[in-house]
Amino acid sequence: MTAVARRWRDTILGHEELVSEENEKACEESVRDICAVVIKRAERGTEGVEEEMKLAREEWYRKVLVTVEILWLEELTVCKAMLIA
Repeated sequence: MTAVARRWRDTILGHEELVSEENEKACEESVRDICAVVIKRAERGTEGVEEEMKLAREEWYRKVLVTVEILWLEELTVCKAMLIA
């Protein structure tokens, strides 16, 4: 385990109170990377739901699709908010 990873682990476990600037930057970068992946996935998901909605004939199925779209939009919104924060 690298020294950086060890310090981060110790901070998470409460053995250290301060987070190094290096760890802060590494964490922010990781969050940005994760959010970028999730945003792309959520955008593809909502596009897929929109396409499926065009074909959906049954009311129950349309309701399911709306619920799925809401979940994709929630992921999208949360990740975009994380990038702003």
